Amino acid sequence: MLRGACTLKGLLDQAEDAFYAELDRHTLADAMGGGTGEVVVRLHRGA
Repeated sequence: MLRGACTLKGLLDQAEDAFYAELDRHTLADAMGGGTGEVVVRLHRGA
């Protein structure tokens, strides 16, 4: 969609790449540690 001389597309592409690169450094177990898992379950149940 964004083409030509628009630098925003390049910046957003770099940001997306950095975002996924950071996620690749971690596991789902990392993200669920420290009580996060219990909070996610409560949110899912609507409690």
